[in-house]
Order: sequence, then C-alpha cells, then structure tokens
Amino acid sequence: MAFDKFCNHKFKESMDIFEELGICPSHVIGLFKTLLPPEFQAKLKYPDDLPELQGTSLKNGLEELIRFLTTVKFEKIQNVSDSDGLSPVPIVEGVMVISKRKIILEIIDTTLLKCYLETNDALVAPHLRMGKNCVNIPEAERVLKKTQRLKELVILYNTKGKHRKALELLREHSEEKDSPLSGHSETIKYLQKLGPDHIDLILEFSLWVIVDNPEDGITIFTDDMEQVELLPRDKVLDWLMKNSPQMVLFYLEMVVNDWLVTNMFKSLY
Repeated sequence: MAFDKFCNHKFKESMDIFEELGICPSHVIGLFKTLLPPEFQAKLKYPDDLPELQGTSLKNGLEELIRFLTTVKFEKIQNVSDSDGLSPVPIVEGVMVISKRKIILEIIDTTLLKCYLETNDALVAPHLRMGKNCVNIPEAERVLKKTQRLKELVILYNTKGKHRKALELLREHSEEKDSPLSGHSETIKYLQKLGPDHIDLILEFSLWVIVDNPEDGITIFTDDMEQVELLPRDKVLDWLMKNSPQMVLFYLEMVVNDWLVTNMFKSLY
C-alpha cells in the first residue's frame, strides 16, 4: 500500500505508512533512484518499477523524505545504543536491511544533505554544523564540489576536524575573484577560531596572509577573541620576528596595552 501510494505521488501518506511499519530507511531512500550509491541501490528490490520523478513531483517527494528521515533519526535511532542494534523491516521480504546504528545514521545524514541541496540549500550549512552530524565525508565532498558549495565544504571540513583540508581549500580559491572564498578574510576568520592546540597550523597558514596584507594578517594574532588571546605569545612573537618584523611592534603594543602582559619582554633579551 505504501509503495503504491508513493508511485501515485501520495508522498505524505506513503511515508507515514513506512514510518509506522518501521521500514528500513535505506529502502525508503532507494525509492529515489539517485540518492544511494549505485552498488547499494542495485541490491534493493521493490514490488514494481520505480516511478520517474521530475520537477514538482520530485521536490514534493524529497520534502516528505526529509520529514520521514528526520523523524526516524531523532525519534527512533538517535538514542539507540550501538550495541543494541536496530530491527528495520524491508519493503520486499528477503532483501537485506541495515541494522547497525552508525551506518544507518551515516546514510540518513548524507541523504539529508543531498535533499537539502535539491530543495532548500539554506539548510545545508546548519545541517553540516550539527554536532552529531554523521555524513559520509567522501560522498559529502563529492556532492558539495559538484554543486560548487565551497563555503559549505569548508564547514564540513571544520566540523569533522579536517582543518588542513579547509585551509588548503581557502588558500586555493583565495585568488579567484568570483569565488565565495575569494580574498583572505575567510582564512583569517578560520585561523582565529582554531585556538592554541593548533598553533603550528595557524602559523603555517598565516604566512601567505601576512605576506599579502600585513595589516589584516596581524589580526590573526591580535583580534579581541578568546581563542586568539590564548595563543602562545612567545611562539607568535618569534614567528613574527622571522616572517613579519614590521608588525612586531604592533603586536607587542597589543599584548601590553590590551592584554596587560609585561613578562613577554623577557624573551627579547
């Protein structure tokens, strides 16, 4: 019945039944032919041929799929422990289902990313920023690059702790005038938020910025932010003396006058 309603574009009624029956989310996702990897899609079976969805019908279907996946994720999967496992039901008896929580969450979050790109791209960034987002990184990279969502790709790398990849991407596109990552401002913002645990990475990727624009580059080490103030000042000072000596005085004045630190002068003698 649920499959028949889906084929007749009664998407809400269809998804409500799939949810009530506890159907495996991957089988429901597979109703849309292009959302799953081809090798996985090929293993699924349905009572009849899948409908061809286009235009408004496709958008309406994806919006109901989003509602279905969001409900299943937060109400039935999120709070289940990895050791307990899941007991999903196939649409067609005998077809494999996914019972591992980690895997199904990865499939759901990656599918939601693809759905948002098709229906409401304003939701892509908030989705990627979610603390418990489980998107498959290589697949998310692929779809974000394909759709030229470079800012969202930086967010993905940031939330997954892939800071080097994010900074390399920012550097790569900094000289492209039409790129959303053009210039050095996005790199500065990124570096300012990393904090002292990433000081070596900060110094490495600060070099091209401070060489290109010393006045802007120095804000990586002087802006009024907690993460910036916590950076090891002796290490920053030593780096500035080697790579941007013209900004050393500005940095020292900031440290002494704004951060009320005087013992740094010891490192000069």
